[in-house]
Amino acid sequence: MHRPPLLIYLLFAAVFMFLVPPLETPDEGHHLNYVNYVSRHLALPNQYVPEKSVIGEGHQYPLYYMAGAALVRLLQSDHGVELTDVPNKKHRLLGGDSLTVPSFRHVGVDIFTTPSDRFAFYSLRALAVLFGLLTVFFIGRLAGLFIDDPRWAAFAAALAGTLPQFIFISMSVSNDGLSNALAAAALFYMAKIAVAKDIRPDWKSYLWLAVVLGLGVATKKSGLVLLLPAAIVLIRSIWRRFKCRREKQKNCEESRGSGTTWQSDPLGRPERSEGSHSASRNPKTYSRAMRALAPAAVVILIIVILAGGVFVRNQVLYGELLGNRMEMKTLEPLGLVDEKTPTLSYVVNDFFGRIGVSFVGMFGQWASSLPAAVNYFYLVLLILGLAGVVISLKKKKLPPFYAFLLTAALLATLGAVFYYNLTYTQPQGRLLFPALGAIAVLTAVGIKELVDKIKAPSWRVG
Repeated sequence: MHRPPLLIYLLFAAVFMFLVPPLETPDEGHHLNYVNYVSRHLALPNQYVPEKSVIGEGHQYPLYYMAGAALVRLLQSDHGVELTDVPNKKHRLLGGDSLTVPSFRHVGVDIFTTPSDRFAFYSLRALAVLFGLLTVFFIGRLAGLFIDDPRWAAFAAALAGTLPQFIFISMSVSNDGLSNALAAAALFYMAKIAVAKDIRPDWKSYLWLAVVLGLGVATKKSGLVLLLPAAIVLIRSIWRRFKCRREKQKNCEESRGSGTTWQSDPLGRPERSEGSHSASRNPKTYSRAMRALAPAAVVILIIVILAGGVFVRNQVLYGELLGNRMEMKTLEPLGLVDEKTPTLSYVVNDFFGRIGVSFVGMFGQWASSLPAAVNYFYLVLLILGLAGVVISLKKKKLPPFYAFLLTAALLATLGAVFYYNLTYTQPQGRLLFPALGAIAVLTAVGIKELVDKIKAPSWRVG
């Protein structure tokens, strides 16, 4: 992948990191309190015990906060980052008349208790930028699996790396950055397994997929969403190996004879040619089944090892695996619980209308948005990309399973966000960023197809 998308993202993220005042990104103060709690107590919060709870974000899965706490303990002798926040009385929530001013005062007030607190805070933001850089990197790698032109693969990475909302969120002290990076990596390894022409498992890809999926689930509940497309990829890989062994193809592990040979197309359909000898067949059906199932079993085992502790702890402390009731008790005092029945008006206006705008760019505490023209620009890009994907599918240039995999990741994420919003009022575009790689790659594939169509000559010279 070309370096410019990474460098461009780093430039914008560095500007945002120092331009946006502390605590002026969504719930940054609550995320910082969680990091401080873990750093000082070397323990995770218990939301049912008031003196051991963390307001606002204590329900979140713990991996990011453990990483942040390790950094804070390394930098701070008191193992915490102290800020003295002074509310801005000009803000409407504090009796003022504006929602587009900062929530806290930053002029004439030193919000940090000591210079070391300032350094530690911006180190946490720098860690978030690093996670954002990894997200852009893996989106570029993902695009390279689907697009043979590296310039267009770089275009997909640039789409993600220059998205205003992504830059804003990815430099914030929160678990979003790590979650998004692991999701982008997971999509890359899923796709790498899916596009492999050799039926024999690429164990390195399977192991990395297991690791990033497990860590993703341990970071944020939304990490569970990508288990669906991962399951699709694993089931398909099992089916391909079973079919290979049944039809005695050459590149099966047990079939190395010089008879029937094959090469699989991207969808796993064999193209057979008969040689002079028949391939050997392993007579032990049980052994064949174990070989076919082994990669998927290893992936599941590693995910359970890496993320299982989160669910065991939830069951022990809160009496439920996912911690849903505990999350509701945490967010209810903040006025975020709003159970609702989805009406057409809600779906069109309140959900998709708001999530579309905040996907492109909404800043501060979700009060300041970009001009409408910017939102329409990205909408046009998306529509053109989808149209190009349809054309590419019709021309059989984009294998259907590839489009299905990316679409499944996007729809699973969108469905989870919609379901979440039936209980909580959070129609925020950032919640779709675990599928940002799928969105960017599909858009780039489609626009490339349209550009190629325009550049191709539409006449013949007789």
